[in-house]
Amino acid sequence: MEDCKINLNKKILTFNKLSDRNIINAFTLRPFDFSNKRDDSSNIDDEYKALKDTLGIPTKRIIKPVQKHTGNIEIVDETNINNRFDNTDGLITNLKNVALATSLADCQGILIYDPNKRIIGNVHSGWRGTVKRIAINAIHLMEERFDSSLADIEIYICPSILRCCFEVDKDVEILFKNEFKDLNIDQFIEHKNKKYYIDTVGINKAVLTKEGIKRENIITSNICTKCNSDKIHSYRADGKNAGRNLSLIMLNET
Repeated sequence: MEDCKINLNKKILTFNKLSDRNIINAFTLRPFDFSNKRDDSSNIDDEYKALKDTLGIPTKRIIKPVQKHTGNIEIVDETNINNRFDNTDGLITNLKNVALATSLADCQGILIYDPNKRIIGNVHSGWRGTVKRIAINAIHLMEERFDSSLADIEIYICPSILRCCFEVDKDVEILFKNEFKDLNIDQFIEHKNKKYYIDTVGINKAVLTKEGIKRENIITSNICTKCNSDKIHSYRADGKNAGRNLSLIMLNET
Protein backbone atom coordinates (compact mmCIF):
# COMPACT_ATOMS: atom_id res chain seq x y z
CA MET A 1 0.00 0.00 0.00
CA GLU A 2 3.01 2.33 0.39
CA ASP A 3 3.17 2.76 -3.41
CA CYS A 4 -0.34 4.16 -3.75
CA LYS A 5 -2.75 6.35 -1.82
CA ILE A 6 -6.52 6.08 -1.43
CA ASN A 7 -8.37 9.35 -1.02
CA LEU A 8 -11.83 8.42 0.25
CA ASN A 9 -13.01 12.03 0.12
CA LYS A 10 -12.16 12.39 -3.57
CA LYS A 11 -13.00 8.72 -4.28
CA ILE A 12 -9.78 8.01 -6.15
CA LEU A 13 -6.60 5.98 -5.79
CA THR A 14 -3.33 7.49 -7.01
CA PHE A 15 0.21 6.18 -7.40
CA ASN A 16 2.62 8.16 -5.23
CA LYS A 17 5.59 8.02 -7.59
CA LEU A 18 3.58 9.41 -10.51
CA SER A 19 1.96 12.11 -8.37
CA ASP A 20 5.34 13.18 -7.00
CA ARG A 21 6.45 13.81 -10.59
CA ASN A 22 3.37 15.92 -11.32
CA ILE A 23 1.84 13.22 -13.54
CA ILE A 24 -1.94 13.30 -13.15
CA ASN A 25 -3.15 9.79 -12.42
CA ALA A 26 -6.21 8.21 -10.87
CA PHE A 27 -8.19 5.04 -10.43
CA THR A 28 -11.76 5.89 -9.49
CA LEU A 29 -13.67 4.36 -6.59
CA ARG A 30 -17.39 4.11 -5.92
CA PRO A 31 -19.66 6.01 -6.31
CA PHE A 32 -17.92 7.06 -9.55
CA ASP A 33 -19.36 4.85 -12.30
CA PHE A 34 -18.24 5.02 -15.93
CA SER A 35 -20.47 2.20 -17.19
CA ASN A 36 -21.70 2.63 -20.76
CA LYS A 37 -24.76 0.42 -20.16
CA ARG A 38 -26.90 2.91 -18.31
CA ASP A 39 -30.38 3.89 -19.42
CA ASP A 40 -29.44 7.56 -19.26
CA SER A 41 -26.13 8.13 -21.03
CA SER A 42 -26.02 11.74 -19.80
CA ASN A 43 -25.04 10.32 -16.42
CA ILE A 44 -21.71 9.39 -17.99
CA ASP A 45 -21.08 13.03 -18.88
CA ASP A 46 -21.85 13.98 -15.29
CA GLU A 47 -19.25 11.49 -14.08
CA TYR A 48 -16.60 12.93 -16.38
CA LYS A 49 -17.43 16.44 -15.23
CA ALA A 50 -17.14 15.39 -11.60
CA LEU A 51 -13.80 13.70 -12.29
CA LYS A 52 -12.60 16.79 -14.13
CA ASP A 53 -13.39 18.90 -11.09
CA THR A 54 -11.66 16.39 -8.79
CA LEU A 55 -8.47 16.27 -10.86
CA GLY A 56 -8.56 19.77 -12.35
CA ILE A 57 -8.43 18.73 -16.02
CA PRO A 58 -10.56 19.73 -19.04
CA THR A 59 -13.31 17.17 -19.75
CA LYS A 60 -12.77 17.33 -23.51
CA ARG A 61 -9.17 16.23 -23.09
CA ILE A 62 -10.08 12.83 -21.64
CA ILE A 63 -9.73 10.20 -24.35
CA LYS A 64 -11.10 6.70 -23.82
CA PRO A 65 -10.99 4.04 -26.57
CA VAL A 66 -13.85 1.72 -27.48
CA GLN A 67 -12.49 -1.36 -25.71
CA LYS A 68 -13.08 -4.85 -27.12
CA HIS A 69 -10.57 -7.05 -25.22
CA THR A 70 -8.11 -6.81 -28.11
CA GLY A 71 -4.33 -6.54 -28.14
CA ASN A 72 -4.53 -3.31 -30.15
CA ILE A 73 -2.65 -0.14 -29.14
CA GLU A 74 -2.96 3.29 -30.80
CA ILE A 75 -0.84 6.44 -30.67
CA VAL A 76 -2.77 9.63 -29.88
CA ASP A 77 -1.42 12.69 -31.69
CA GLU A 78 -2.73 16.01 -32.99
CA THR A 79 -3.97 14.42 -36.22
CA ASN A 80 -6.27 11.84 -34.63
CA ILE A 81 -7.08 13.28 -31.22
CA ASN A 82 -10.80 13.42 -32.06
CA ASN A 83 -11.02 9.84 -33.34
CA ARG A 84 -13.16 7.12 -31.71
CA PHE A 85 -10.28 4.65 -31.35
CA ASP A 86 -12.63 1.74 -31.95
CA ASN A 87 -11.51 -1.83 -31.32
CA THR A 88 -8.63 -0.49 -29.24
CA ASP A 89 -7.56 -1.39 -25.70
CA GLY A 90 -4.54 0.82 -25.15
CA LEU A 91 -3.45 4.37 -25.91
CA ILE A 92 -0.03 6.05 -25.92
CA THR A 93 0.80 9.74 -26.27
CA ASN A 94 3.45 12.40 -25.75
CA LEU A 95 0.86 15.19 -25.82
CA LYS A 96 0.55 17.34 -22.71
CA ASN A 97 -2.80 18.01 -21.04
CA VAL A 98 -4.33 14.99 -22.81
CA ALA A 99 -5.68 12.38 -20.41
CA LEU A 100 -5.73 8.74 -21.50
CA ALA A 101 -8.44 6.62 -19.86
CA THR A 102 -9.72 3.05 -19.77
CA SER A 103 -12.82 1.67 -18.04
CA LEU A 104 -12.56 -1.45 -15.90
CA ALA A 105 -14.45 -3.86 -13.67
CA ASP A 106 -11.89 -6.50 -12.55
CA CYS A 107 -9.57 -6.10 -15.57
CA GLN A 108 -6.14 -4.55 -15.10
CA GLY A 109 -5.65 -0.89 -15.85
CA ILE A 110 -1.94 -0.64 -16.66
CA LEU A 111 -0.51 2.88 -16.59
CA ILE A 112 2.83 3.33 -18.37
CA TYR A 113 5.34 6.16 -18.06
CA ASP A 114 8.70 6.82 -19.67
CA PRO A 115 10.23 9.64 -17.58
CA ASN A 116 13.13 10.07 -20.01
CA LYS A 117 11.11 10.59 -23.20
CA ARG A 118 8.01 11.87 -21.35
CA ILE A 119 5.63 9.34 -22.88
CA ILE A 120 2.52 7.96 -21.18
CA GLY A 121 0.29 4.98 -21.91
CA ASN A 122 -2.90 3.44 -20.55
CA VAL A 123 -3.72 -0.21 -21.27
CA HIS A 124 -6.86 -2.25 -20.56
CA SER A 125 -5.69 -5.80 -19.88
CA GLY A 126 -8.41 -8.28 -18.97
CA TRP A 127 -7.58 -11.97 -19.03
CA ARG A 128 -8.01 -11.99 -22.81
CA GLY A 129 -5.72 -8.99 -23.20
CA THR A 130 -3.21 -10.63 -20.89
CA VAL A 131 -3.20 -13.75 -23.09
CA LYS A 132 -2.64 -11.44 -26.09
CA ARG A 133 0.25 -9.77 -24.22
CA ILE A 134 -1.21 -6.32 -24.78
CA ALA A 135 1.19 -4.71 -22.29
CA ILE A 136 4.11 -6.02 -24.36
CA ASN A 137 2.52 -4.59 -27.50
CA ALA A 138 2.40 -1.19 -25.77
CA ILE A 139 6.01 -1.05 -24.64
CA HIS A 140 7.28 -2.19 -28.05
CA LEU A 141 5.23 0.52 -29.75
CA MET A 142 6.84 3.05 -27.40
CA GLU A 143 10.23 1.71 -28.48
CA GLU A 144 9.38 1.90 -32.17
CA ARG A 145 7.60 5.26 -32.30
CA PHE A 146 9.28 7.25 -29.53
CA ASP A 147 12.66 5.53 -29.14
CA SER A 148 11.84 4.64 -25.54
CA SER A 149 14.27 2.41 -23.68
CA LEU A 150 12.73 -0.54 -21.85
CA ALA A 151 15.14 0.18 -19.00
CA ASP A 152 13.40 3.54 -18.44
CA ILE A 153 9.76 2.48 -18.74
CA GLU A 154 7.70 2.29 -15.56
CA ILE A 155 4.55 0.18 -15.13
CA TYR A 156 1.74 0.89 -12.65
CA ILE A 157 -0.96 -1.77 -12.25
CA CYS A 158 -4.26 -0.51 -10.84
CA PRO A 159 -6.62 -2.55 -8.62
CA SER A 160 -7.95 -5.62 -10.43
CA ILE A 161 -9.16 -9.10 -9.66
CA LEU A 162 -6.36 -11.09 -8.04
CA ARG A 163 -5.68 -14.82 -7.95
CA CYS A 164 -7.73 -15.22 -4.77
CA CYS A 165 -10.92 -14.45 -6.75
CA PHE A 166 -10.14 -15.08 -10.44
CA GLU A 167 -11.77 -18.49 -10.74
CA VAL A 168 -11.92 -20.11 -14.19
CA ASP A 169 -12.66 -23.46 -15.79
CA LYS A 170 -10.28 -25.81 -17.59
CA ASP A 171 -10.73 -24.17 -21.00
CA VAL A 172 -9.32 -20.83 -19.82
CA GLU A 173 -6.53 -22.54 -17.87
CA ILE A 174 -5.51 -24.33 -21.10
CA LEU A 175 -5.38 -21.01 -22.99
CA PHE A 176 -2.95 -19.62 -20.42
CA LYS A 177 -0.80 -22.74 -20.42
CA ASN A 178 -0.63 -22.77 -24.22
CA GLU A 179 0.29 -19.09 -24.49
CA PHE A 180 2.81 -18.85 -21.66
CA LYS A 181 5.01 -21.85 -22.32
CA ASP A 182 7.98 -19.50 -21.99
CA LEU A 183 7.12 -18.98 -18.31
CA ASN A 184 7.00 -21.30 -15.35
CA ILE A 185 3.24 -20.89 -15.67
CA ASP A 186 2.28 -23.35 -12.93
CA GLN A 187 3.45 -20.87 -10.29
CA PHE A 188 0.65 -18.55 -11.38
CA ILE A 189 -2.18 -21.15 -11.38
CA GLU A 190 -3.78 -22.76 -8.34
CA HIS A 191 -6.03 -25.82 -8.73
CA LYS A 192 -8.77 -26.05 -6.12
CA ASN A 193 -12.18 -27.78 -6.02
CA LYS A 194 -12.11 -28.55 -9.77
CA LYS A 195 -11.54 -24.87 -10.54
CA TYR A 196 -8.45 -22.87 -11.45
CA TYR A 197 -7.33 -19.59 -9.88
CA ILE A 198 -5.02 -17.57 -12.10
CA ASP A 199 -2.66 -14.75 -11.10
CA THR A 200 -2.93 -12.51 -14.16
CA VAL A 201 -1.08 -9.66 -12.43
CA GLY A 202 1.82 -12.00 -11.71
CA ILE A 203 1.82 -13.16 -15.33
CA ASN A 204 1.94 -9.60 -16.66
CA LYS A 205 4.80 -8.77 -14.28
CA ALA A 206 6.67 -11.88 -15.42
CA VAL A 207 6.33 -11.24 -19.15
CA LEU A 208 7.23 -7.56 -18.73
CA THR A 209 10.41 -8.32 -16.78
CA LYS A 210 11.30 -11.08 -19.22
CA GLU A 211 10.94 -8.53 -22.02
CA GLY A 212 13.29 -6.05 -20.34
CA ILE A 213 11.29 -3.91 -17.89
CA LYS A 214 13.14 -3.57 -14.59
CA ARG A 215 11.43 -5.42 -11.74
CA GLU A 216 11.69 -2.34 -9.52
CA ASN A 217 9.88 -0.32 -12.19
CA ILE A 218 6.71 -2.41 -11.91
CA ILE A 219 4.44 -1.08 -9.17
CA THR A 220 1.15 -2.75 -8.27
CA SER A 221 -1.63 -1.66 -5.94
CA ASN A 222 -2.08 -5.27 -4.68
CA ILE A 223 -5.79 -4.53 -4.23
CA CYS A 224 -8.37 -7.10 -5.37
CA THR A 225 -11.50 -5.55 -6.88
CA LYS A 226 -13.79 -8.42 -5.94
CA CYS A 227 -12.56 -8.56 -2.34
CA ASN A 228 -13.18 -4.81 -2.11
CA SER A 229 -16.37 -4.58 -4.15
CA ASP A 230 -17.95 -2.34 -1.52
CA LYS A 231 -15.51 0.37 -2.67
CA ILE A 232 -14.60 -0.74 -6.21
CA HIS A 233 -16.80 -1.97 -9.07
CA SER A 234 -16.34 -5.68 -9.78
CA TYR A 235 -17.97 -7.74 -12.51
CA ARG A 236 -17.35 -10.96 -10.60
CA ALA A 237 -19.12 -9.50 -7.56
CA ASP A 238 -21.97 -7.62 -9.26
CA GLY A 239 -22.54 -9.46 -12.55
CA LYS A 240 -23.99 -7.84 -15.66
CA ASN A 241 -25.16 -4.81 -13.69
CA ALA A 242 -21.64 -3.99 -12.53
CA GLY A 243 -20.47 -0.39 -12.86
CA ARG A 244 -17.10 0.60 -14.24
CA ASN A 245 -14.03 2.12 -12.65
CA LEU A 246 -11.83 4.45 -14.67
CA SER A 247 -8.04 4.52 -14.80
CA LEU A 248 -6.45 7.72 -16.08
CA ILE A 249 -3.04 9.25 -16.72
CA MET A 250 -2.04 12.67 -18.08
CA LEU A 251 1.13 14.66 -18.72
CA ASN A 252 0.94 18.10 -17.15
CA GLU A 253 2.15 21.18 -19.01
CA THR A 254 5.04 21.54 -16.59
